[in-house]
Amino acid sequence: MPWNKLKTRTIRWVRYNADEEKLDVIVKGHKFISHKGVLPHMYDALRESEEPEFYYKYYIQPLVVSQRRTTGH
Repeated sequence: MPWNKLKTRTIRWVRYNADEEKLDVIVKGHKFISHKGVLPHMYDALRESEEPEFYYKYYIQPLVVSQRRTTGH
């Protein structure tokens, strides 16, 4: 899984594993975040979006919240 650079103010690098539906993100300050359950079309949309930070905030970050609620963490 190679890292891909995003030209945004906060999201620096992303990589995606389609087999595991896992998205890894490095944000400003070198903070590493991993998201599970990200579908391939969501990753493509993130990379192709004119506003990837908006897409990430409204479509991918909520996955983490919903996963925590369903797993009890």
